[in-house]
Amino acid sequence: MNRIIKAAAILYMLFPFQAALAGWRGWPSKDEMTGEIRAYAVSDKVTSTTPMDFPYTETRSWLGFGCDTKGNEWAYIGFSTLNLISQPARDYNVYIFRVKFDDEVIKMKMEESRNSDFLHFWGDAEAIRRFISHTMVKLELDWYGQGKVYFEYSLEGSSDAIRRAREICRQ
Repeated sequence: MNRIIKAAAILYMLFPFQAALAGWRGWPSKDEMTGEIRAYAVSDKVTSTTPMDFPYTETRSWLGFGCDTKGNEWAYIGFSTLNLISQPARDYNVYIFRVKFDDEVIKMKMEESRNSDFLHFWGDAEAIRRFISHTMVKLELDWYGQGKVYFEYSLEGSSDAIRRAREICRQ
C-alpha cells in the first residue's frame, strides 16, 4: 500500500497542473544532478495595458511563484523583454515600483536579475501573501523609450496553484 501511495505522489509531481478556477498553471521540476524538487505556479501572460511602440509591441509578462524542498519560496515577475529606465532611488539593479493590489497602492522593492528578464520581489513572503489574498495586481514601470507602462495581472486561481506547488515542495 505504501508503494502505491508513493507511486501516486510521483505521478502527481510529474504532470503540470492547472488552477481549479482559471489563469494560473504550475509544474514541478527535478534537478537531475542533485535530485532537488522545485515547483512553480505562474499567471497567464499579459501585455501592457496600453500598447507599447516598436520594438516592444509584443512584450509579454507574467507573475510567478516558486518553491523548493528546502523550504525556500520566492515571487517574481517575468517578461519576454525587459528594458527599464534607471531610477534615482535605486541601488545597483534594485528598484522601487508602485504596485496596486486590488484598490491598495503600495511601493515594493524588486531586483532585476542580471542578464535575464525577471524582477524578483525583495519581500517574497509579503508578495506571496498578496498573490493569495487579492484578485488583481497592477505594476507601474518606467520603460526605456515608452515612459510609464502598466501591466495588470489576474490573481484568480493563484491561491490554488500556489497551494498545489507547496504540496509538491513539501513531499
